[in-house]
Amino acid sequence: MLTAAAALVGSVVGGLSTFTTTFFSQRAASRRDSVTKELAHREVLYADLMKEATNLLIDSIDRTLDKPTNLIALYSLASRIRLVSSEKVVLEADKVIETVIESYGSAPTTFQEIHDQHVKTNSNPLFGFAQACRDERMKMLRQL
Repeated sequence: MLTAAAALVGSVVGGLSTFTTTFFSQRAASRRDSVTKELAHREVLYADLMKEATNLLIDSIDRTLDKPTNLIALYSLASRIRLVSSEKVVLEADKVIETVIESYGSAPTTFQEIHDQHVKTNSNPLFGFAQACRDERMKMLRQL
């Protein structure tokens, strides 16, 4: 009788340990997959905003904003970013939009003037946004 009880307890303990190991392994894998998918989604959003902002900044070099509807895609991306990103990333995205709007409001600029301004101030209108995105990405990767 004692042998049977010991065998039963051994089977239960063995089964529970296998179940627990599998449960925690699956849970960790699921979390890793979820974070990886979220990272990929955010990277696409961030890259799209950078591309759209760059196109608008280039467009603003020699013209004013004839159609405010040209900003719709930029505002749409910023709103989508607002849904999933940290406050820091959202604030930097808003700064990028402000820079684009200000650029359209300034006088037409030559390439030489842009180059001189960049050399003088080492300005990059997307640097703050890119850095905030990078910081957020690194924080998410540490969760893995």
